[in-house]
Amino acid sequence: MSVLIYTIFCLLPSLMHPLHMSVTNVDIEENQAQITSRIFKDDLALELKKANQLEINWENKQEWLDYKLAVYKRVEELLFFTVHGIKCEKVGKVELRVLNETIELRWTIAIPDSGQFGVTNQLLLELYPDQKNLMVIHFNDEELGIAFNHRKQHAFINNGKEQ
Repeated sequence: MSVLIYTIFCLLPSLMHPLHMSVTNVDIEENQAQITSRIFKDDLALELKKANQLEINWENKQEWLDYKLAVYKRVEELLFFTVHGIKCEKVGKVELRVLNETIELRWTIAIPDSGQFGVTNQLLLELYPDQKNLMVIHFNDEELGIAFNHRKQHAFINNGKEQ
């Protein structure tokens, strides 16, 4: 499933970007989750301008590197994990890459109880009525796909299954 989503996401830039969507992969091992989120550059630029009055030139590597933490903070405000109602903390550094028409943001969080956690994904929902946020969670050799949108912004995961 994640290969199909990734393929679709990579091919979409060659079209005219008619969809508003993000794709997030979550790999859970032991008490950590590595999160990789891909968002279209123009959509993220509009979100950053609206929320933080930031205008980033994605063609200028030094400029977007300078704003990496601001980009992460905004994404993390809209896409986060909780355990027992407490937001999971980031561990390590944040990686940001510009790929053709998308931005890839990668970070790791600590999940004290990796069997039970909540997910909130509200990426770009304030901007686009048709926004879809796809998430694929890899946990104990299982794969779980979740589609977030205006009606569904939160999910609770219990031992690899959505509740």
